[in-house]
Order: sequence, then structure tokens, then C-alpha cells
Amino acid sequence: MSDSSKVLTNALIGLGGTITNAMNDDPEFVPCGRPAGIVMGNVAALGQNLSDGEFAARAQQVTALMEHVGDHHGAQVAGTYEGELTQVKTSLLDSLIELTDLTLPMLEAGAFAPEVNAFFYRSLAALAADDAACEAQLAQLDAIAAQVKSL
Repeated sequence: MSDSSKVLTNALIGLGGTITNAMNDDPEFVPCGRPAGIVMGNVAALGQNLSDGEFAARAQQVTALMEHVGDHHGAQVAGTYEGELTQVKTSLLDSLIELTDLTLPMLEAGAFAPEVNAFFYRSLAALAADDAACEAQLAQLDAIAAQVKSL
């Protein structure tokens, strides 16, 4: 992973944590489609060959959304992740990148799947937690992919 893509990855982990905090604080809170599009689009970008400037611009967009969610929903802002990704965490991140092949067309078609969106947010948040949290998200991956395919 390049340094510039790592900056975007770390911002996405922070955004996932912040949205997860908001969802945990208010179980009825379901983020609208805009955050899902930003999250999934930027997760997909991690699998692309972008310039350092493009990664930096995307990281800035993600950080701004993280701050917005914290301010607008009173959620604790998780902040940009500063740790390293273990093998299990890298596996989860790679799986999320692959899953965007299914989810981005879903979003573009106007389908709204709160459970799928929440899976992305909680998976990104899990990357800041321990390997067990990532393994729990990986265990749900096939069911989430099947749900997306059924939409």
C-alpha cells in the first residue's frame, strides 16, 4: 500500500468509526445514501492506481464528512486511524474493495440497503479494533454479498 493510499485508508477507518459511533448512540439513525456513496466510492478507489494528489483530495473529502457526522449527530469523532493493518485487517479491507464491484452499481441504480451500508461502516470501524472484530465482519461477508446480489 502506498503512503498516499494509506492516508485515504486511515481516513476511511476514522469515518467508519465515527458513523458507527453515531449508529450506536442512536439505533434509529440510518445514514442516507450520500455517506454510503462517499465511503464505497473511496473504498473502491483504494484498488485503483491514483495519483498522490487524487488520494489526498479523497482523504480530505472523507475527513470533512467525518467531522460533519460528528458535529451533526453529536457522535464522538473517531479520528484518523494511526495504527498498522494486520493480515486479518488487510483481508477485510481487500474484501471491502472487492465488494464495491457489487455495491457501487447498486447505489448508482438508486437502491438503498441500510444493512449493506452499515456493514461497510462497521467493517471500517473494525479495522481500528482487534483482529477478532475484523474476523466477525469477515464472517458476515458472504451473506452481505448475497443480499446485494438480490437487490
